[in-house]
Amino acid sequence: MYSGRKALTDIDTSLQKIRSQLSQTDYDLERNGQQLLGLRQQESETYRQLAKMRLDAMQADQLTTQLDFAERQASQLLIQRNDQIEAVAKKIESSQKLQLELDKQRIEQAIQLDDAVESLDDLLANVDAQLERDPSYQNQQIRAQDMVDMASNAADKTKQAEEELEEKGKPYRDDKIFKYLWDRHYGTSEYDAGFITRFFDKKLADHIRYDKARINYFTLNNIPKKLAEHTENLEQQAEDELTQLQKMQRQYEMNAGAEPLEEKVDKERNSLASIDKRITQEEESFDHLVKERESFNLGTDKYIARAIGVLVESFKADPIPQLQYEASQTETPRDDHLVNQLAVLRETKQRLESDMSALQGTHNSINRKLEELKEVRRKFKRSDYDAYNSKFKDGDILSSIIRQFVTDQVSAKELWRIVKRSQRFQKRHYTQRHGGIGLPGGINIPTGNRGPRIRIPRGIRFPSGWGGGGSSGGGGGFKTGGGF
Repeated sequence: MYSGRKALTDIDTSLQKIRSQLSQTDYDLERNGQQLLGLRQQESETYRQLAKMRLDAMQADQLTTQLDFAERQASQLLIQRNDQIEAVAKKIESSQKLQLELDKQRIEQAIQLDDAVESLDDLLANVDAQLERDPSYQNQQIRAQDMVDMASNAADKTKQAEEELEEKGKPYRDDKIFKYLWDRHYGTSEYDAGFITRFFDKKLADHIRYDKARINYFTLNNIPKKLAEHTENLEQQAEDELTQLQKMQRQYEMNAGAEPLEEKVDKERNSLASIDKRITQEEESFDHLVKERESFNLGTDKYIARAIGVLVESFKADPIPQLQYEASQTETPRDDHLVNQLAVLRETKQRLESDMSALQGTHNSINRKLEELKEVRRKFKRSDYDAYNSKFKDGDILSSIIRQFVTDQVSAKELWRIVKRSQRFQKRHYTQRHGGIGLPGGINIPTGNRGPRIRIPRGIRFPSGWGGGGSSGGGGGFKTGGGF
């Protein structure tokens, strides 16, 4: 069997692979962004050279000064931008190291929790053996079981009577004359009408033989009510017997020294929850940093936007169209070369922008996949599938499916469906002690809403149709074993 701990490790490993893919696309976006910015700076330098060749000295000096000022502004902004990029990169690296450390701490803490639970589980197994040899406990268990069975039978009869009322009472409810007289409480002390109304109501009653029908319908309605009252009384008695049984069981556990072990389990579980909380917080912080880095890589940050804006504004000077026109009218190849260079720069910029758009799509796809796998991991932990008694059948297949998710061969929905379908809990004595129900393996819990509202002692079997739960096979979804 493939352990829940191993499955969680495989999920964590896949998360690291996806994060590496995301980092690679971030690097590619940043590299293209730097190339695009370099092209814009080359464009600025080319315009400067054209200005010196074709404009008179005053115009050339004016345009050169304008371009120089724009480039100095852009350079200063880029220095600030690079400093910020470096700071974000260091924070991301630090966050990744911290997440790996927290994952390591969680594994170690989960082992400590497992050890504490196993100690408590062994003690409860010994308690079960003692209870099986205690005549007073066995007698109380028989009394409780008898009351549970009686209440279950009464509940079944109540349900049957309600179904009969629905079926056999339909002809009465569909008869308009009968329904009219019944709603007016005709034939009872609650009937209130004048002389004329009484006269005609009596005619109607005699016509359909209402007196006999009323008694039959009254009896049909009254049976479920009486049975429901009887069932409620039996269920209360069953709960009283179960409470007494629970007290005897708990006293055995206390005498055996269960309380300090339970406190130890609670302490270890709280420590594990604390680590999980820190992991969640650090993941949120990491996501924020990744989004900030993404803005730098895509050139959507405030620094690059202002730098590009400054350069673009400088290109809007009136002499530039004049430069292009005059270059086309001269026989000198130098200025034509510069104009052609501008055209090549523009074409290269368009190609880079197209590549960045494709990279952005890849980046978004990887980021979506990362979020989906993180959600699978959150549900995995919430379902306690990494508990020490959690196992998965067909482990090799599940491990392969997790890897296939990384390569986009399996959806997150399908991955989680396979995880749930193949997961199993091994039988354990221990279950959550505070407000839960402690059941040994093989105990059947009925379905419905009329069950006992207390923690069920060991050894009690609930017939189908009574109580508040499903059936138990001794597994469980509680993190440290047991369950219901």
